[in-house]
Amino acid sequence: MTQLEEDTISGSSIARIDMKLEVVVIPVSDVDRAKQFYARLGWR
Repeated sequence: MTQLEEDTISGSSIARIDMKLEVVVIPVSDVDRAKQFYARLGWR
């Protein structure tokens, strides 16, 4: 979602974008090894 905020000093508008990263797909050749690696890091 984009929000516009006005700078009270200069009177200009600044667009703020809410940037979220939800999913990144990383191809791997050995799925079980990759799952163990990320489990050791504490990721789900």
